Amino acid sequence: MSYVQSLNNPFEFGPLKLGYDVILPTVLMTAYRRAAIQVNADGSFAIAMTPSATNMVLTNNSGASTTVWVTQNASNVGAITNQTDSCRVVSGGLRLFCLFAETAAPGVLFAGQMAQVTRTSITAQSPNTLLALPEAELGLGTRGAAAMIYPIDNSSFEMWTSPAAGYSVGTYPYSSSVFITGSGFPAGTVVWYESILNLEGYPNPVSTTTSGLSDSQLGDYNSTPASFFPTPTALMAAVRGALSNPVIMDAVELGAHAANPGLGSAVSSIRGAFGHGRNINSARSNHARLVAGDSERVRGREQSVVIEEVKSEAGVYERRDDRRRFRDEL
Repeated sequence: MSYVQSLNNPFEFGPLKLGYDVILPTVLMTAYRRAAIQVNADGSFAIAMTPSATNMVLTNNSGASTTVWVTQNASNVGAITNQTDSCRVVSGGLRLFCLFAETAAPGVLFAGQMAQVTRTSITAQSPNTLLALPEAELGLGTRGAAAMIYPIDNSSFEMWTSPAAGYSVGTYPYSSSVFITGSGFPAGTVVWYESILNLEGYPNPVSTTTSGLSDSQLGDYNSTPASFFPTPTALMAAVRGALSNPVIMDAVELGAHAANPGLGSAVSSIRGAFGHGRNINSARSNHARLVAGDSERVRGREQSVVIEEVKSEAGVYERRDDRRRFRDEL
């Protein structure tokens, strides 16, 4: 579940040790970039993300039909390349929000996930061609959007220099790439984006910044995915059914699960007291096949069922008390 959570929401759930094909200690890192661009005068823009700390984000705000892109590294790329020489991508994603007056036309957003695409292929596309791709999903500009990076095959779990040092322009990355493009936004709209790439790698043997790491800092090797699934293929087969849609046309919804942790604790207490009744068990069995991305809606339904069950149980006790008082009076 830790791996599923990181794939579904890499912004809230960071990297973890995957454990495959390593016996030497590994370290965990998160490459990130947060910045803003302004839409073109025609209301268009495009942002893409590759699975590497170097050449991580590509932006295009030169016009809907242009292929002029600017490439940016992760903000902490120096720390990442100091920390590791070879690494693999655990999870990653790109999300953005568009800032404009609420009285203005909202514009539309398109987002998608791309496998087996080179940086050259991305920069050959204009915002108009990206939004026309079959994998692009449509959403309102007022809601924001997010797209997640996934592994492609077993090579995604091997250690490479490219996730830190960057892929050459014509090389296929070992994980998917993502894009978000917009059209029809008001002039002057500011687009704030965040890109996150969670990595696991070998410590750089010639870097002084990684010397002296203790075993406790390097983590526990007995609770990795490799401890439970012998191969990456087995892991991918296990998590496939628990993954939510990698493209979410509502960036606010992505973090909604953490909006009220106290409510979750309270509901857990109620479940502990009343979690074995007929209603709650029926609700769980009816929704057992839903994926992890729908868990919040499942919990909402369960909470409603739990409340009704609490009322039902309370009614039973009240009726018992009434009968007991009636017998006492007789």
